[in-house]
Amino acid sequence: MVQILSMSESKIFASEGLTDDSDIIKQFPDPATEAGMHLIIGIDSTELDQATAELIEKVKPAGFCLFARNISDDHQVKRLVRDLKSASKYR
Repeated sequence: MVQILSMSESKIFASEGLTDDSDIIKQFPDPATEAGMHLIIGIDSTELDQATAELIEKVKPAGFCLFARNISDDHQVKRLVRDLKSASKYR
């Protein structure tokens, strides 16, 4: 299960250097990806499962929120963050 938190458009525009909706549409023509830029999501476990990775790859959310349920140790968190970045194609 993926939890979805709303993010204000102005913060997205500022963090991505975008000025209005037309910039987002030019950069992300797919409606699912465009919508994803307005979302911060959380996952259920300490590892990224295949179904969630595929969803992240398609939607490309603005970010992720890690909770206590996502953290077991330093090395695991590094792997999880690496996997989240890889799935979302973040810089």
